[in-house]
Amino acid sequence: MQLSAHRSATAVLAFSAALLVAGCGSGGSGGSAAGAPSAVASATGGSAPAASTPAAGTPAASVPATAAAASSAPAAATPGAASSAPAPAGGGSAAGTAAGCQNLTATAGVKAAVTAAYEAANPRFNHIQPAPGGFFYGSCGGTRYAATRFEVTAGADQNTLVGMQDEGSVRKYFSWTGSTGWGYTGSDVFPPAGGCPAQIPAGLVKDWADCPAG
Repeated sequence: MQLSAHRSATAVLAFSAALLVAGCGSGGSGGSAAGAPSAVASATGGSAPAASTPAAGTPAASVPATAAAASSAPAAATPGAASSAPAPAGGGSAAGTAAGCQNLTATAGVKAAVTAAYEAANPRFNHIQPAPGGFFYGSCGGTRYAATRFEVTAGADQNTLVGMQDEGSVRKYFSWTGSTGWGYTGSDVFPPAGGCPAQIPAGLVKDWADCPAG
């Protein structure tokens, strides 16, 4: 009986040891299997999200910023816009007109042409010439102006001599353009009162001392 009981106890111990060994093997195998996913995760899990996330400052991120900056930038003024702005009116135009008038030196040819224009308008006068020291001549824009008194020359007939003593002795006014030449435009009253007539531009009135009577 004792031998049988001893054998039974030995068998139980052997079976228990076998179960223990099997359990340890199973636990070690399970730990390795469980550890594999962890190793895989540690090898791949960290790098995969990093690869899928775009880094800051990449071209894709900078394109919208560039477009926004371009759309918000103010448009530059163009030369056309500046050139189409209206010019200021008023004083500038008046100054330009006055600056366009100038006093001129009358040549012998100008004096002869003015004398011919007066004789054409008054055929009864002949043998006359501009009185010395009183010939005014100037221009404004494209028009020229002249003013002078006349005196008789040798060979003047009686009508001329009589006529030049009164009405013919006051200052006469003339104008010239490229299309018409010299033309007689008017005369001072007799006796002369002084002052340029309305047909003489203001820019010349000052230069001509307002056409004095003397």
